[in-house]
Order: sequence, then structure tokens, then C-alpha cells
Amino acid sequence: MHGHPQGTTAGGIAFTDAIQAVVSGRSLKEAAEDSPALRSAHKKWGADNRGFFRKNCHFLRF
Repeated sequence: MHGHPQGTTAGGIAFTDAIQAVVSGRSLKEAAEDSPALRSAHKKWGADNRGFFRKNCHFLRF
């Protein structure tokens, strides 16, 4: 959230939009079409969130 290109608030919005997308069965790429904050995060970090989480959040299981 804090590293979001548009600031922490946009990072929080992108985070909640991403959670909502996953819970509803949508891909993050698809959800980014409807969410400017998520689209900006997707542009910066890409669609492969597992790579980011594997590298930075070793406590998560995939």
C-alpha cells in the first residue's frame, strides 16, 4: 500500500479492490480495468502477484 505510485490512500483502494476481485472470482488484470488505483499498481508491479509475495512475504503459502 505504501509503495503505490499515487500514495497510500490509492494503495489501500487498490488493495481492497484486489481482495474484492479475488473473492468474486475475477482476475486482477480484469479488475484493474474497472479500478484506476488497481490499474496503476498493476502497471507498476505486474499481474503476477505470486512472484512478489513469494519474494517479500515468505510466511504466505501458495
